[in-house]
Amino acid sequence: ELFNTTPPCTIADVKKRSTRDELRKRILRVKERIDDMHGHYDNLDDIAAVACLSKYHFLRSFSAIFGLSPAAYARRIRLQRAGQAVAQTGDVVTAARRAGYSDPRAFGRAYKRIIGKDLLLALH
Repeated sequence: ELFNTTPPCTIADVKKRSTRDELRKRILRVKERIDDMHGHYDNLDDIAAVACLSKYHFLRSFSAIFGLSPAAYARRIRLQRAGQAVAQTGDVVTAARRAGYSDPRAFGRAYKRIIGKDLLLALH
């Protein structure tokens, strides 16, 4: 329809291949930015701006591609890197703080829930 201005709901709904590819490139640019920032970012508006998308369209697109929200993806990255730090240094308290957790026990529970492994296994 000529007057249908509703944006596509997901990336799969985008009909034109070149537009889908461009959207994927934009979302990958944000993923790389989150990776480079070790899973930390200021706010949703800023990372959506990296993709040149509204935050709502960005959220739908990111989730459609990666199966996680940007926040969940960033949390996973922080926990993975913190687990690597624990494996290298054995310092759970510092790794927990860097991952955004003030309590090492809460950090360990989140690590197990999201990564799927016990944090103590990272020590070996």
